[in-house]
Amino acid sequence: MIRRPPRSTHCISSAASDVYKRQVTAEVIRRTRQGAAQLNVDRDLLRGLGETLLLGFGDEQRVVRVQRPEEVNPGQLAIVDDEYGLLAIATGLNEGIIPAALEAGSEITLKEVT
Repeated sequence: MIRRPPRSTHCISSAASDVYKRQVTAEVIRRTRQGAAQLNVDRDLLRGLGETLLLGFGDEQRVVRVQRPEEVNPGQLAIVDDEYGLLAIATGLNEGIIPAALEAGSEITLKEVT
């Protein structure tokens, strides 16, 4: 017989996904040289939330899209794949204009836009 952990057992991870609430909670790991805020989640964790998300950090909420870095318009915040296979919050063409609230250690939420 295969023993399975009870459903209430959580995965040991600093990123959490709540399928019922359709949201992911993550943390900013670091700010890159290009000014992006690298997150501790990858694209697989966002599967099922869609390409347009509600990004929450501090007291702010913004609608962002999951895009390739070269598709992000100047001045626009977006969720992009970084060179390490994780996701990052970035602006168009490495502008580096990321809100100051997105510093290392900051908690963010990504929710499905309804």
